[in-house]
Amino acid sequence: MLNYGQSISVYGNKGTGKTNLLAFFFMLTQKRVIFWDNTNKPQITNIADITIDLKDLKDKLPKALFDSRIMKIKIRIPREILGKKKILTNEWDKFNEIISNYEDIYFTKWQEKNGLKKDIDFTPRKNLVIINDEIMICTEEFKRIPEAFNTNLIVGGNEALSFISAFQRHANIPKTLSVLSEIKIIFRIDDYDVYALTGKVHDIDKSLDLPPYHFFVYNASTGQQNWFKPVPLLLENRFIKTRA
Repeated sequence: MLNYGQSISVYGNKGTGKTNLLAFFFMLTQKRVIFWDNTNKPQITNIADITIDLKDLKDKLPKALFDSRIMKIKIRIPREILGKKKILTNEWDKFNEIISNYEDIYFTKWQEKNGLKKDIDFTPRKNLVIINDEIMICTEEFKRIPEAFNTNLIVGGNEALSFISAFQRHANIPKTLSVLSEIKIIFRIDDYDVYALTGKVHDIDKSLDLPPYHFFVYNASTGQQNWFKPVPLLLENRFIKTRA
């Protein structure tokens, strides 16, 4: 069960089932969630309550966030900039600036109704989960992490902001992201990444033998490890109906 404020990293080679798991979570979670879709899967669009094009982010995202009826938001990346890391790194940071300025006003009003003062008696909450599939596309260089994203990662635990970040190579993400990820979900990875995670994740070498769509979850705080069979194959079976 995901709690607001947690950071989760999802590791796995191409075709191992990362995006399918993210889609499954996006469909089933009762929490408010934004899916930044670097691959523009139509099935993600079908799950979302609303899809916002990147060019409309500044105007439409704040409005969507203040509408309590909208729980699942997809961010659509224009085809002409798919995979263009420099552009997407900047756009990802602009997105995180919007998130930085957002607060769950219903939570704030509820606290104030009980006589509490914001920033004195309680910290404003975002109550939000953000999914980024193939996040390495949004970090132009693996040693650089966009400033607003870095801030959101650091304060997320206090402000009820969660990130679920999926990627193919451990070496292709900023160290801050890996270090702050309390929970790691591991699909099949290659020898290089097994070596990089040795000593950080128990039984990481067993990931080399994982069949497609099988994975395990490692909690760095407790040392607990759980192994899972595939979740329903949403992307392949196409049983999600398109919204009217």
